[in-house]
Amino acid sequence: MKFDEKDRGPVMPGLKAKDLVGLSQEDLQHKLADLKRELLSLRTMKATAGPVPERIARFRVCKKDVARVLTVINQKARDEARAAFEGAEHIPKTFRPRLTHAMRCQLTEKQKRLLPSKLMKRKLQFPKLKYAVKV
Repeated sequence: MKFDEKDRGPVMPGLKAKDLVGLSQEDLQHKLADLKRELLSLRTMKATAGPVPERIARFRVCKKDVARVLTVINQKARDEARAAFEGAEHIPKTFRPRLTHAMRCQLTEKQKRLLPSKLMKRKLQFPKLKYAVKV
């Protein structure tokens, strides 16, 4: 068992997020249920027997593992939802690129090229004159 450099007690090995990403949704739900069960048993032990350093360390690791599993579950759900809206005309705001207000309100390239109708007519009626120099 290792000890933390800040002397917060023993460090217990927890789950790695990269290992959880490979699991299916069903396996993640089972893992979450197991971790919650373990957390519940640790809470009851803490209430009955009092705090023990090894159990306190395991308690912290278990809570972080639950958070990791929930994070992976939520990421997978968001990825599936994002894939469902791929190529759709209207995309929910949560899946749109994060931009500032000024960037969102900027003119598109097509809008920048447009001219007022009066200028457009003048441009068509009086095209630029081309001169050739006689040598």
